[in-house]
Amino acid sequence: LGVTYWPRASDCTFTAHVSADVRLEVEPSMVSEVIAITKRTIEEIATGNRRHQRQFDNTKTSYLEEKIFSDHSIGNISDNAAQEIGNSGDLKSLKQDYDEAEKVTYKDVAKLFSAEFSPEKIFWRIITP
Repeated sequence: LGVTYWPRASDCTFTAHVSADVRLEVEPSMVSEVIAITKRTIEEIATGNRRHQRQFDNTKTSYLEEKIFSDHSIGNISDNAAQEIGNSGDLKSLKQDYDEAEKVTYKDVAKLFSAEFSPEKIFWRIITP
């Protein structure tokens, strides 16, 4: 965004729901601008605007490379398996998990954003000093 200190996103899948989180640390004077930029970006993605396609492609490539690397240490394999079973009650093979991630397209992400990131489903929490 250019106005945040450390933007990051995370998600966690449970048996009955998925929790998604975006965290942006910003200068207090920039809060309104960051909210406007975030809303605009969500809307652009939700409508399939290709402006973010390159970022999606780069992120997907990095994600898949990280999956290959991280799933080759016994500690990561066992930690990931325990977390997956604990959260969703299911355990996929490493290949199945990779193949599913590889199939995700920008169009899939746009569809998800359109369905799940509508303004009435977004909760904003602003913590100031």
